[in-house]
Amino acid sequence: MRKHTILIVDDEQANILMLLELLKDDYLILAATNGQDALKISLSSEPDLILLDINMPEMDGYEVCRRLKSETNSKDIPVIFISANNESSEEFKGLDLGAVDYLRKPYQPMILKRRIITHLSLLETRRELQHSNDKLDEIVKQRTAQLHQANEELLKINSHRRDFLRAISHELRTPTNGILGVTQILFDLVPESHECSQLRTCFDSSNSRIIDTIDNALLLAEIHDPINCDGISLDYCMEEALTLIKQNTNNNKAVFKKNHSFHDSRVFCNQDLLIKCLRVLITIAARLSSPGSTVYIQKNNSGSESVIVEIHSHASKLTEVELDEFWNLFTTSRASSLLEDMGLNIPLAKSIATGMKGNIKIHNAQDGIEIFLQLPKYHLEQSLQWGASTDCSTF
Repeated sequence: MRKHTILIVDDEQANILMLLELLKDDYLILAATNGQDALKISLSSEPDLILLDINMPEMDGYEVCRRLKSETNSKDIPVIFISANNESSEEFKGLDLGAVDYLRKPYQPMILKRRIITHLSLLETRRELQHSNDKLDEIVKQRTAQLHQANEELLKINSHRRDFLRAISHELRTPTNGILGVTQILFDLVPESHECSQLRTCFDSSNSRIIDTIDNALLLAEIHDPINCDGISLDYCMEEALTLIKQNTNNNKAVFKKNHSFHDSRVFCNQDLLIKCLRVLITIAARLSSPGSTVYIQKNNSGSESVIVEIHSHASKLTEVELDEFWNLFTTSRASSLLEDMGLNIPLAKSIATGMKGNIKIHNAQDGIEIFLQLPKYHLEQSLQWGASTDCSTF
C-alpha cells in the first residue's frame, strides 16, 4: 500500500522538524516555509493532505487556503490549520475557507496523528466514490450509445416494414382489380341460378375482404407517421360508425344502444380514423355477442384530459391467451374465432388509437366483455400545439 504524502507549511523550521519527526515513519513528507512555495508544491506534487500554519509573512495561511481551493488541481486536498491563535472566530474563518480541521498549538501529537488518519481515510473514501461514479458514468454512456444504436436499427427496420407494406399494397392492388373485374364480368354472363347466387355471395364477401386488407395494409404503413388531428364531435363520429355497421349484415343481428352522454363531447382526433376505429371496436363487440343481444355504448370523462368510450357486450368470455394476443398483428387465437375475417382491422384500430395519443383495452366482464377506448379531450390550444399535453395512452 502506498504511503500518503503530507505537505507541512510553516515559516518556523523548528515546527517543521518537529512534525517531520512525528510523521516521517508513516508518511512521505514535503515542506514549505512560505505561501508561494506551498502553492507551487501543491500544484506540482499534489500532496494528499496539507498541515498549514496561519501566521506567516507575505502570505498567511488563510490566503494560501483560499488559493488552493480556487484551483481545480488542489481544491480537493484536505487542509488542517495549525495555529497558536485560540480565537473561535479564527477557527470559523479557516473552516469557512474550506479547511477540514483546525488544531490549536500546543497540540497533542497523538490527537494530531488521529486527525490525520481520519481525514486521509475520508479522502480515500471520496476517491473510491469518485472512481465508482466515473465507472458508472462510463457504463451509462456505453449503454446510452447502445440504446441509441438499437433505436436507430429499430427505426430502420420500421421504415423498411412500412416501405414493404406500401409496395405490397400497391403491387397487389392492380392485379387484384383485374382479377375481381374479370370475375364480375363472368358472373354477369352466367345465367341466374341458386348455385350462381351462392357463388356470387361468396365472391362479394371475398372481394370486400381483399380490398379491405389491401387498404388496411397501406393504412398500417402510414399510421405511425404524425396523425393530423383537430377538435371533432365524438357524437358525430359515433353515429357515422353505427350507420356503417348497420349496413353490414354480418353483425349477429345485434342491437346497438348508445346513451345521451356523447352530446357536446369534442375530442382531439382525426375524424375519418376515429370513425374507422369506433366501427371496428363496435363490430368486435357485436361479433362476439349472443345473436340478437344488445351492445351498450356510453361515454365517461376521465379527468380533464381524456374521454373514455365504453362498449359492453353480452358475450362468452375470452381466454387469457386471446386477451394477451388480442391486438397483435399476427395471432393464431384470432384465426379460429368469430373475428377471423376482421383481419388487419383489429391491430389497425389499436394503432389508430395509439397514433392519436389514446389507448384501447379489452377485458372480461361479469356478463360478457368490455372494450374501453380512451381519447384525448379537445382544448382550444391543442390545434396550435399538437402533442404538447394530449397524451392519455395509459389508463
